[in-house]
Amino acid sequence: MTRTPVVAGTRFRLIAGRGGGSTMIEALLTLAELPFDREELDWSTIYAGGATLRAVNPVGHVPALVLPSGEIVTETLAMTLLIEEWAPEARLSPRPGDRQRARYLRLLAMICATIYPMWTVDDRPERFVGEDKDAQKELLKRTQKRRKDLWRIFESLIEADPWALGKRFSALDVFIAVMTRWRPRRAWFARNAPKLAAIAARCDALPGLKEVWARNYG
Repeated sequence: MTRTPVVAGTRFRLIAGRGGGSTMIEALLTLAELPFDREELDWSTIYAGGATLRAVNPVGHVPALVLPSGEIVTETLAMTLLIEEWAPEARLSPRPGDRQRARYLRLLAMICATIYPMWTVDDRPERFVGEDKDAQKELLKRTQKRRKDLWRIFESLIEADPWALGKRFSALDVFIAVMTRWRPRRAWFARNAPKLAAIAARCDALPGLKEVWARNYG
């Protein structure tokens, strides 16, 4: 299958933060066999809103993906959908017309737009409630509870037989493998969301992602 010209013979530039959301995109680019250079920023630089990051994403978040054309793509959901378009042969998602396509898009949007933002809140609660320590503590408490509730709902919607969509591996499984490493972390998932824990363990063991996991968690 001929790839779209945007990727033919060229390289991407991924602005990354070790172990963060960029890990999902790094893993997907790797599975799609799309050539990229990884530029890792220290988290203190990311949180400080450094000029390097702001130049590619004024919002100040990672990841950001600079295309070979020089165009910049931000937002993890957008990057995921584009990678699927650029490398359909990697089979990272059900294709349009597939009976699982609607379910896949629902779950992908849920994990990106509903669950993922919980860390945006409790990573830096002062952005939302100022310097009031009691208010920050209460926000953290509520955010952490909400995140756990959302994960339980997500758990009820997937199959884990052996992947989130059943027999078909997809980008969802990469998101699960990465995000279950974040708060409330793997031990909580093992006790409270065993299907998610099982998917994460299977994805951890994929030979093609060994180097991605080592760079981000080794």
